[in-house]
Amino acid sequence: AGNVGFSNILHAELLAVYHGLILAWVLDIKELWCHSDSKTVIKLLSESVNVWHHYAAIIHNIKDLLARD
Repeated sequence: AGNVGFSNILHAELLAVYHGLILAWVLDIKELWCHSDSKTVIKLLSESVNVWHHYAAIIHNIKDLLARD
């Protein structure tokens, strides 16, 4: 749980994935299943994203975390 300030549900969902992955990395969790009820988040993370997308930066940060060893 956390405060995302003034935002929308897509931003909150992406931040939840991002912070969850950061936490997993810090705790040295090597295998992780991430579930989401947001088809939009799954689509954004599984396909290439337009660099002009409003949340392109956080999407790229998530993808960078997923690409780590």
